[in-house]
Amino acid sequence: MRASTARLMNSPVRIADLTFPQVNRLIHRTRLAFIHLDNLLAFAKRDRDGRVDGYITAHLPDECLLLFFRKGEAVNAASLHTTGRQVVTITEALKRMRTEVERGELAYCAAPMEQLAWMYQSCAVPAQPRAIDPTNPEAVFPALQREKVSGVLELISDGRVSYVRLEEGRFASGYFCDKR
Repeated sequence: MRASTARLMNSPVRIADLTFPQVNRLIHRTRLAFIHLDNLLAFAKRDRDGRVDGYITAHLPDECLLLFFRKGEAVNAASLHTTGRQVVTITEALKRMRTEVERGELAYCAAPMEQLAWMYQSCAVPAQPRAIDPTNPEAVFPALQREKVSGVLELISDGRVSYVRLEEGRFASGYFCDKR
């Protein structure tokens, strides 16, 4: 199966390359054709190992769906696609996954509730993009410190998504993809 070439809105990042921070990967990225969604949702609710705070990432040809879980119960869903981001219903997310079962891929990961809230919020409200000079990327943090910015910063580099919380321009905490 060839990976989709669809790009995240106004960026060179391919939607198929998006990877989010996780504490534990319960299901590694697998083709949707090999996953029984109803059984997976039932596992998340009933089985002690599945009752975790986490998310499902479904990579479809033109979008990346996120399904968020609190203690194994699906609570929210969001979509990242070529024209932007938006919150979708859980039913709509599952419907889209079922229609692309042959071309989609899925991963199920555990993550802290705070990170899940940040991931959801990044899709629920309009982004305030900030350009970063690729020749001098470290210059963004002194600028944020001078402006005394408070909030969560989503960083995407080569498809790896990380989150940093700033309080008055200073680093407070964060969740980083592929790093502890």
